[in-house]
Amino acid sequence: CSSDLSYQSAYEFKLYEVKGNSDVLISSYTTTLGNSAGFTINYSGNVANNTIALQNGADQFNLAFANAADFVTGKSNTVTKGLKVTSDSNYQLSVKAANSFLTSATTSTTLPVSILKVGLATSTSISGLTIYSPLTLSASDQIIAIRTAWIPTIEYDLTFSILPNTLGMNLPSATYSTFVYFVLTPN
Repeated sequence: CSSDLSYQSAYEFKLYEVKGNSDVLISSYTTTLGNSAGFTINYSGNVANNTIALQNGADQFNLAFANAADFVTGKSNTVTKGLKVTSDSNYQLSVKAANSFLTSATTSTTLPVSILKVGLATSTSISGLTIYSPLTLSASDQIIAIRTAWIPTIEYDLTFSILPNTLGMNLPSATYSTFVYFVLTPN
């Protein structure tokens, strides 16, 4: 004998706006107890032109450790003007890894993403631009740059590095990787 089970629940939807370093609740809606829910968001904000682009080969960074000296001295790779941000509004630029570990297709060994440092720089000083760099990469959003004066396009030099004596030399030989995301939040 089979029976159909039906579950009923209520849902709460909240819409937040990011202001500075905090989230401000704009709207909240709670459904009644039932077996279905739906909602519509009509949003007319954020009409600015915002783009982030990796360029000049910055879509993949390789830090090759080939011998004992590499482990002792560390590795760094910089792509000049590797990250281009265009925005009609002030913004915060955040960075985060897809997950907490670098993984490999050929070994079960993982490495924490915290071994990686990520840095931004510009070739000239830009008024109204604050860069927090280098940062220890993590799976959480971290603000790496804030723009508070209108400059339509900024090209950042992008650096990934592993500091000296960070890796143990007894790691299995493999290619370890993760995805890194840059998130633009207009202010």
